Amino acid sequence: MADLSMDPVRLLGFADLRGIECLRQTVEALPGPSVRVVSGLNVAALVQDEPSTPMARRNKKVLLDELQSIHRRLEHSCQHGAFLPVDPGAACCPSGAVESTLQMSWGGLADCLAQAGLYHQWDVVLRWLPEIALEGHRAALALVAAQREPAALGVAIGDALRAERTRRETSLVAALSGSVTALSHGGAVGSETEIAITVLVSRGGEGAIEDALDRIPSDQATGVTADLRGPMPPLSFAAVRLVRINHADIVRSWQILGLPHRADATSLHQKWRTLAAAAHPDRFPGEPPSAIQFTEITESYRLLRTLLGAQPGSIDSLKRHTGYRVILPECSVYSMLTVENAA
Repeated sequence: MADLSMDPVRLLGFADLRGIECLRQTVEALPGPSVRVVSGLNVAALVQDEPSTPMARRNKKVLLDELQSIHRRLEHSCQHGAFLPVDPGAACCPSGAVESTLQMSWGGLADCLAQAGLYHQWDVVLRWLPEIALEGHRAALALVAAQREPAALGVAIGDALRAERTRRETSLVAALSGSVTALSHGGAVGSETEIAITVLVSRGGEGAIEDALDRIPSDQATGVTADLRGPMPPLSFAAVRLVRINHADIVRSWQILGLPHRADATSLHQKWRTLAAAAHPDRFPGEPPSAIQFTEITESYRLLRTLLGAQPGSIDSLKRHTGYRVILPECSVYSMLTVENAA
């Protein structure tokens, strides 16, 4: 007989226990696997079955359909009320491990839900035509074109497009920073005629984003179209992660943060705050290694903060904490740090 406790399941997110059954029914009405509730204290988790076939053996269309189903369910969940999402890339474990894993984290999950559950994430996308961006560069480009060197003209056009993109991105960030709770500037992506930045606002606060767009200088807004994508739960700012931890992960995180032999919650927080502020990607635009370092520092902090809890400890004392664990987001401090460095 198959051991059902080893069947994989996926955590979607956490919500207030009082309205969880209504939310479960709303989510289960959408395409996807059946959904059940695991509850503790005044918080509950939405859990759905995960296909037993490994990802590597599922074709791309199946994976895309599954991902779209998950994101649609997350989107509806955050519109239902306070909701704390689980990162879709770190949300699975055996069915038999769910309750014992969550049992250690209900208190922390309740705090995070209260801090970040009523915030929504939006993608702000600006687009414009190359001709519009090059309008102010025509005289300089004409001089290059007169040299009859196609390669040089191509380089000059590329440089002009990138310069205009940077100028618009700077203006967009400046406008948004005064209106949104946080923004993911280091994650801005797009082509040479497109900008996409993720922002965090209070539930129902998309009007603040629209107001910010109105503050972009007119010479940079002419011919630009704006697209707001959301609302989504705060996956880029306050997502829970469900991971399987081994002792090597603990050792590596300890070393990344440069902690002494023993540490407690206060010294861990101070160390993270210092290192994260120094490595934040907004301070080093265009330098990918800084973004990687910042991510490693933050993930190391989240892991060790979860394992240490309120008690001081060392690497050796944390050995007993291996296995599946819930890694809590650093909601308020991370958001504040993001806005400070984006301003």
